[in-house]
Amino acid sequence: MSRFLALFTFALLLGGLLISGCGDSSDADPVLLGEAAYVKRATAICEGTEKKELEGAIDYSKEHPSAKAVEMVEPVLLPLLERQGEQMRALGVPSGNEAAVESMMEEFEAALEESKENPQSVAGASTNPFKEYDRLAKEADLVACSHVP
Repeated sequence: MSRFLALFTFALLLGGLLISGCGDSSDADPVLLGEAAYVKRATAICEGTEKKELEGAIDYSKEHPSAKAVEMVEPVLLPLLERQGEQMRALGVPSGNEAAVESMMEEFEAALEESKENPQSVAGASTNPFKEYDRLAKEADLVACSHVP
């Protein structure tokens, strides 16, 4: 039961959190996307990350049955968030909304760095460094990319 509770808590903690799986990061300059195309691609990235987070939590839980959710942040969540950030950057910014998306991505990168320094901060609603990014993502119609549990 305790293993299930830890897994369930982790899923709730990270459920709204992030992005992966689609697109290929390359050295080519990103093409400016229209806003609708950007939202669609970014949403797919975030939904892919969320799926990988849940899969990672299940795998980690199997290998570490007594692990608490906060113990999964560093080995499971942070690498996925880093990849998400790379994929989001590879998208470029939507034409007409460059400043807002750039601000959102800067906030994401700052929150990721803070999370690396203090992984436990992600587990608390009041200490989660992704709060401002979450707000900016929602404003950009990227609800799937919200990070605060």
